Amino acid sequence: SHPSTEMLELVLTSYVTGAALENCPKIIVSDGAIGREEGQKERQKQGRVPKEWLQPYEKFRDALDTLIEEANGNNDKDDNVDDEAKEE
Repeated sequence: SHPSTEMLELVLTSYVTGAALENCPKIIVSDGAIGREEGQKERQKQGRVPKEWLQPYEKFRDALDTLIEEANGNNDKDDNVDDEAKEE
């Protein structure tokens, strides 16, 4: 559950070590989320979620960015996000 990255870490570790994919690029897609407004239905598949889910999601994204930085040996978060994703 958010904001834990434990499951993602375990899955990636098993693929990397078990399938010898250390040198392959890894792509993690994060679709983002928007808070449901009063009177709107939740549509999780479209990213419309209860507003109380937004803060844990941001914590998850921050934790994910930190993992990426550590894996890359890099301290600049912006290097881990492509320009198109930054514009959203």
